[in-house]
Amino acid sequence: MENSSTSTPLAPSPTTWSRKSFPVVLSIVAAIGAVFIVMFSTLVYFAYLIATQQLSRHFNPAHLPIRFVIISQIVTYVPLIAYFLAVVPYLAQRSLADLGFRKPRWRDIGTAVAAAVLMCIVVEVTSALLAALTRIHASESAAALLQEVHSTPQKIGFIAIAVVFAPLVEEFAFRVFLYNAIARYSTTTIAAAISGAVFGLVHVIGLPAGSVITIALPLALGGYILAMVYARTGCYWANVITHGLFNAVSVVAVLVFHVSDS
Repeated sequence: MENSSTSTPLAPSPTTWSRKSFPVVLSIVAAIGAVFIVMFSTLVYFAYLIATQQLSRHFNPAHLPIRFVIISQIVTYVPLIAYFLAVVPYLAQRSLADLGFRKPRWRDIGTAVAAAVLMCIVVEVTSALLAALTRIHASESAAALLQEVHSTPQKIGFIAIAVVFAPLVEEFAFRVFLYNAIARYSTTTIAAAISGAVFGLVHVIGLPAGSVITIALPLALGGYILAMVYARTGCYWANVITHGLFNAVSVVAVLVFHVSDS
């Protein structure tokens, strides 16, 4: 008989969820609430900048000073992570530990690192193929913005957001919340595909329509891989490691090797 203490647990599946887990209406309301928090916190921050005359009332969001962009990310992430910490366990009817907030084992870390390598390959190859087919060369907004970062403090802030804070928040949002909410009523494959697609689409908000396919589809495939890491390990921190390593490769490519897709 296999010792259950050494087996690899999967994330909660549709067959093990409580009937009260992720009620549809409340889950939709919670998702809308997350969007509202992002919009509200951003508006409050820029209203403060305008009120203190640090920005003009007619500022162009596409040409914001880097320091304001970095701080705006932090201002958004802090209330969002607090919101998810309060809401998701209630919706799931599970503790944070059950949802993957536990110390990763060595096999979880190994899975995370291997997935990060696979994610880099899949995203880059898919991006290259789509660029060749469509003749559209575009960069995700964060990657394009990184090319404009020059001072050391700004580089440190941007790297911290890309490699640490963004993975922490996004893995909570797209895997612990969205993936689980969908998996509650479907299969692992369907939940991974839908959460991955949303993950890809969110990253092209505000970009030109012509670049959506060349960026959203590769990132959607990356999101699918991230969802499968969560399904395999049942460990939130494994996802953070995978996501963080993937972003770190992009940061190194831009800052060290000056790689640009545009």
